[in-house]
Amino acid sequence: MNETKFTPGPWRWNKDKSVLFSRLNAAVVDSKEDEHVGAVVVVNNANANLIAAAPELYNALELLVNGFYEVDSLEQWEMWIDQARAALAKARGEA
Repeated sequence: MNETKFTPGPWRWNKDKSVLFSRLNAAVVDSKEDEHVGAVVVVNNANANLIAAAPELYNALELLVNGFYEVDSLEQWEMWIDQARAALAKARGEA
């Protein structure tokens, strides 16, 4: 698999920092090391959730696409599907 150039996940929508930019409708997104990933203009909370879930969505899709022919067991496939479901739940703001 190709090495990515973006800040590795997980990312999170930092609601405390985002309050500072609320007049601009901006969401602050941080990495797991609390390193600032970016402040992005969003229309609503759903967009902030989707942006914060981007690394997990990318990783889940990469596993499913690139690993499709390399699956050793049903358990491995189910684990990948579970990762994809968790990423989707985060993107919807459910996690």
